[in-house]
Amino acid sequence: MSSPPRPPPAPTAGPIVAGVDLSAYAQDVVCWAARLATLTGQPLHVVHVVHDPGDRPGYYRAQSSAPAETLIEAARRQVDAFVTEARAHCAELAALPDVHVQVVEGLPATRLIEVAEAVAAALIVVGSHGRTGLRRLLLGSKAERVARLAPMPVVLIKVDPA
Repeated sequence: MSSPPRPPPAPTAGPIVAGVDLSAYAQDVVCWAARLATLTGQPLHVVHVVHDPGDRPGYYRAQSSAPAETLIEAARRQVDAFVTEARAHCAELAALPDVHVQVVEGLPATRLIEVAEAVAAALIVVGSHGRTGLRRLLLGSKAERVARLAPMPVVLIKVDPA
């Protein structure tokens, strides 16, 4: 007779960290994290890691209207606009009294984990494109790296790229 499976450990009281890449589906990620934060009473940290993506070089520069704006300034402006728009579309996010927004530079998977560790996060929430085959082999999966390397639980929000 085998023993019944153990229930998963209860989440710690730390914040929920939502890693966003400013893509079209990132609102789903932050809204899911906001719902959980509302249900559990945990604080929400929205984190964007600034990097010049290999598959979209010059991304931040192309989105900037100020030629002298630094990469981090352009990203911060875009993240602020993203959070404002997400609040308009997600009641749970709009209802949260305090959402901490952080913009950091580096490699997305490792920097997101570093930020989560620094704030003693209970959980990381990230989106997954669901790439398969050659595209996954060539481009890799940042979400998969976060899930594999993070010392805390990670929730992958599967997004439909269609």
